[in-house]
Order: sequence, then structure tokens, then C-alpha cells
Amino acid sequence: MKDAIAKFWREFEILTPKLEDLRTADDPVYDEMLAALQKVDSDLYFEFCSSPGSNEFIVTADGQKKLFPLVEMIVEEAPDMDDWEFFALKPKRGFPVTTRWEQVVVAIEDVSVVPVFRETGEMGLWLYVQGLCEANEGDIHNALLRALDVGLGERRFAEMVVATWVHPASEAPESAFPLSELDEYIDRMESK
Repeated sequence: MKDAIAKFWREFEILTPKLEDLRTADDPVYDEMLAALQKVDSDLYFEFCSSPGSNEFIVTADGQKKLFPLVEMIVEEAPDMDDWEFFALKPKRGFPVTTRWEQVVVAIEDVSVVPVFRETGEMGLWLYVQGLCEANEGDIHNALLRALDVGLGERRFAEMVVATWVHPASEAPESAFPLSELDEYIDRMESK
């Protein structure tokens, strides 16, 4: 495994100048980088942000907890490079104002949540969304999964939430609260 990781980082260093100029995931350089990472494990992905003097590269397991140790190992082996910061798993950055999947954009202020618990204590989330209908349900759900990754961080989302469901906002019970407050809710729950 160490050899595969070392080979990935060598490829990363070769592709870095092209990656720094990349502005879209539709560029072939993105595909080259993804192929290099997926030689380590086919279920790994990455996200990046590149701007002069400040670049971020995030190795993600797309929420698959079993891959978290591998992701951490990969990032531990990252080269020391000026202007680059490396992250194991998507960090918590707070909920965005909007989130998107395909052509569907969801305003986070239009989403409320009710945590539900199984007998085992595992938590699921009922998400209530304005504008939800049968035609856009899948895209809205996917957009909200992305927002949860960012709002809670990949690790917390994967470890704390076992399932999510989307419902029309009109069905929200009185106990529903804004999605943007979910991280604070989990903090309070964990401190009890």
C-alpha cells in the first residue's frame, strides 16, 4: 500500500503545475489525477481549490468509514509543498448558503431537519425542503448530502448520521429546526 501511495504523490507532484491552472473538473488533468488516486483505491476521490499562493487538496472517501484510515495514511504521506495544504476527508466548513446537484439549487435557509433515532441510538435525518416534488427529489437529496458533508465535515456526517430522507416543507412538524443549526444540535447531544 505504501508503494501505491508514494506513486500517487509522485504523480501529484508531476501534475501540480497543470492542477494549479485547472478551473473545471471537465479538464483531462482532473481525470489523470483521479485515475492516479484510484490506483490506491477505486473508491477514493478528491476535491481541490487552486488560487495563486493558496491551494487545497482534499482526499475523500465519499463517506465510507472503512476507508478513513487509508485516507489519513495517504495524507500523512503528502509531500511538503509550498502553497499546498492537504486534508484527509472533507473538513467542516459550515453550511453553505446554497447547494447544487445537476441543475437543482437548494437554499439552505429553505431546509429544516428533524433528527430521528433507531432503538440502537443511531441517528437519521428527516429533511424538509421547500419546492420538493417527485421530479426533483433525487437531485435535492443529493444536493443536501453534499451540504451535510460541508456543514458537518465528512467524518462527523459519516459517523453520526446513518440515513437521510427528504420530504416537502409543508410536512415539517413543529419540532423541525433549521438545517444550519444541526452541527450545534449534535454538539449538545454529544455533551449530554
